[in-house]
Amino acid sequence: MLWARIMVRKYSNPPLEEVFCEFRFKPSDQWDLAVPGLIYRELGPDKYPNREQVRLPVSARVSAGPEVVSYEARLVDRVKFLTQDRRTIVQLGSDLLSVHRLKPYESWECFKPIIKEAFDAYLKPLMPEGLIGLRLRYIDRFEIQGGIQNLRRYLNFGLFAGEELCKSEQFSAFIVGVQSSHEEDRDILRMELVTTSSDKGESLGLGLDTQYILNRPHEVGLHIHKIMQWLDVAHDNVNRAFEACLTDELRDAFGEVKE
Repeated sequence: MLWARIMVRKYSNPPLEEVFCEFRFKPSDQWDLAVPGLIYRELGPDKYPNREQVRLPVSARVSAGPEVVSYEARLVDRVKFLTQDRRTIVQLGSDLLSVHRLKPYESWECFKPIIKEAFDAYLKPLMPEGLIGLRLRYIDRFEIQGGIQNLRRYLNFGLFAGEELCKSEQFSAFIVGVQSSHEEDRDILRMELVTTSSDKGESLGLGLDTQYILNRPHEVGLHIHKIMQWLDVAHDNVNRAFEACLTDELRDAFGEVKE
C-alpha cells in the first residue's frame, strides 16, 4: 500500500514519558545463559555500559479454598542493557526483545535505528523461526487545569458524563479506551486514557497510552525491510491519532513550536 509520511508537530514541553517497541518470537529451545552475552557483544558494551538481570511476573493464578485464597505468579528472567544515562534500554528474554526510550525523546529518526540494531543483534545468535507479536507503544503523562468536567477543553477523547450524572456523582477517577483497525485489518490501534495522581491540587493528572499492534504477524515475518516499513506506518498512525486527540488549548500547554 502506498502511503505518505505525515508532518510531526514539535513541542517544547512534550508529554511523552516512554516509547518502546516489542517483538515476540515463536517459542524455541535456543535460549540459554550464553545468549545475552553474545547479543551484548553485538550491541557493544561501550553503547550499553549498564547490564542488569531482573525477574518479572508475567502471569498469575488465584485460587480460593474453603478457608484460604492463594495467589501464584509465574516469574520470568529478563536481561536489560542500558546506556550511560539509563534512558535507552534493550530488554531480552526467551522469545522476546523490547527496545525502550525514556524521556527526553529526541525523534523517531533517532529511535528507529536503535530498534533495527537491537533486532539484528538478537537474530544473529538465535535465528527464531518467526514472529508472533509486534507492537509500538507510546505512553504520555500530563495534567490539565480543573477536574473531569474540563476534559473537553483539552481533549477530543475521554469520558462523557451527562449533566444529571455529574450533579449526582463527584467523579475522581476514570479509565476509557477505544480500538480501531488499520491497513485492511492487518494492524490494530488501541488508545486508553486514565486518571493519574497529580501534585497540583487543582489539576487533573492523565495518562494516555497508545499502542499500534501487528494483527497478522505472518504478513511481515522476520524480513527487516518489511519490519522497518511497518514501524514507519505504526509511528505515523500513532502520531496522527495522538494529534487528533488534542485541542489547540492543550497544544499551547505543551508549548507547540511554530516553524
